[in-house]
Amino acid sequence: MKYLSLAIYLCTATATAQVAPSIDLGPPVTISHVYEFPGMSADSLYDLTDKWVVYTYRNPDVVKIGRIKGEFIRGNGLVESGVVFDSLGRRYGDIRYIFEIEVRDQRTRFTIYDIEVSRGIYDQYQPAHAYILKPNGKQRNTQPASRTILGLQKLADRLFNDYHRYISNPKTYRGW
Repeated sequence: MKYLSLAIYLCTATATAQVAPSIDLGPPVTISHVYEFPGMSADSLYDLTDKWVVYTYRNPDVVKIGRIKGEFIRGNGLVESGVVFDSLGRRYGDIRYIFEIEVRDQRTRFTIYDIEVSRGIYDQYQPAHAYILKPNGKQRNTQPASRTILGLQKLADRLFNDYHRYISNPKTYRGW
């Protein structure tokens, strides 16, 4: 009985702690997540979000393609070798995307969209849904499709977790 109570407690704690991001396979592919930050104003969330972009991207002034103070920040992102296409791990696919972080009092919405993937060094970028969906709109059952989805999930998890960790406690973010 003691173990059953512990298992129920752990399941309840993890279910209320974080909700998984929503992934719309499209077309086009869109990944978004809403965060709640009780007691924080839109202006303070915007300032922290702006600082997170500076910490996260190499050239934050080039990355930012749009912003309205106190409302949102939009930017371009690139992940090199975000998707492994070859079963031996030799071919990599870069992921290019646009992110938008909207702020409101006590909450933010982080969205990744216009996601494009290249299958190798010389390949052109194509919309991510071209690797995931058949022309009739049904999901492909192939390794490139599943690896593309896995790469996008890893990208979203890394960005969303990093963002949430920074906004929740910016003073300990860099380990100082």
